[in-house]
Amino acid sequence: MKIILHIGMGKSGSTYIKNNVFKKFKNSIFLEQLSEEMIDLMTLNNIQFEKKNVFKNILTEQNQKDKEYLFISNSSATLPKKFDQFIICDRLHSKLKGCMVILILRNQKSYIRSFYLERLAAGIYVNYKNFFQYCIKNYNVSILPFLNYYDLVKYYSEKFGKNNLKLFLFEELFDHSKNFNKNLFEEKTGINLGNIVFKQEKVNSSIPDQLVGLRCLINRLIRYDDGEGLYSIPTRLINQHKDFSLKYYYKVLLNRFFKSPILLNIFRRKGNFNNNEINQHIEKLYGKSNFKLQKEFNLDLKSNGYPFLDT
Repeated sequence: MKIILHIGMGKSGSTYIKNNVFKKFKNSIFLEQLSEEMIDLMTLNNIQFEKKNVFKNILTEQNQKDKEYLFISNSSATLPKKFDQFIICDRLHSKLKGCMVILILRNQKSYIRSFYLERLAAGIYVNYKNFFQYCIKNYNVSILPFLNYYDLVKYYSEKFGKNNLKLFLFEELFDHSKNFNKNLFEEKTGINLGNIVFKQEKVNSSIPDQLVGLRCLINRLIRYDDGEGLYSIPTRLINQHKDFSLKYYYKVLLNRFFKSPILLNIFRRKGNFNNNEINQHIEKLYGKSNFKLQKEFNLDLKSNGYPFLDT
């Protein structure tokens, strides 16, 4: 049984690959981030984790003999809430030595924008510029440190081996029409996708840029998080159930309205969402790190518009 560990990044086609690749293999085992094993990985303290053999019911001798693949897909491994990325890497390595690790990177400029829209859908009500400035002022507890890809990639390559780490760029794995590059995936991973038919679909869509101002206003006027929402929102932990309250249903219906096919078709073109000041700041944050990443791991970051400083 070959073990394939997919660790994200989130917002980089993870849901599509999970549903259209990993789940298509019949004689295989699939674990996602809400499985018991992944919850233990992300939430147990060190003593509890060492005491519990997390994958004992999966890595049995019978499974090793009978199953073709064990697919583990957990994008939270690269964006953990309780522990840092490197502790999660150590835990995975202690239990899954020698496995193949798949990591999909996304341009930090579009990642931060997408993350903001996700937060907007969850209830925050500030504009993108103010949100970014808040992240800068609170850098250590924001999304920004997690997007220093060089440190993450270097650590996983040292733990699992450079040959076992398969790196993809979101911009190369999915084209502008969100078509999945099957050949590239097969070439890098050696996984034969056979006759799988891939749907052209966009999952976890964001609201159109032109409607961001309206959504901010509605979130400010009608708050479904007990008055919070300026920069952050209360979220469930990975092992908590949804609270099916009136506020929850309001949130779901509001998001469905803003992502309705009618609005998505009317506002197909992106508005002037980013600004030069923010992009220049992102260049300073990640440009040198991305330069090292491209040089050491043979990734074409510069051509794909990633923040890049080679001087």
